[in-house]
Amino acid sequence: MARFEDIDFPASLTHEPTRRFLRETGLPEAAFPFRLDADEIALPTLAEYDADPAVPQADHLVRLGRLADGHDVVVDGRTGAVLARHPADDTLCPLAPDVSALAFTLWLLHRAGSPGGS
Repeated sequence: MARFEDIDFPASLTHEPTRRFLRETGLPEAAFPFRLDADEIALPTLAEYDADPAVPQADHLVRLGRLADGHDVVVDGRTGAVLARHPADDTLCPLAPDVSALAFTLWLLHRAGSPGGS
């Protein structure tokens, strides 16, 4: 699990429950189909990560990592909603209501895929 400190958050990540979850619990570094950006300690906004994002308000979207299919995983810094962004056309679609639901879903997928898991 990777946990973050306040210094790792961009100023646009104002949703306190998201900040608290990322500080206290964190996210898995690699849990298929999700991979946290291992080379990124500080979480970048989508505007910082992608020099030319066509997504509206990209400065409020914080990039967490990538899905196996190539979608970026971002969290809305104001609401805490987790979205998947297709980098080719900058479309956004809901992925999870918040980072705790994302982490729980990844845990369930891991458990279901591990020997003895059901």
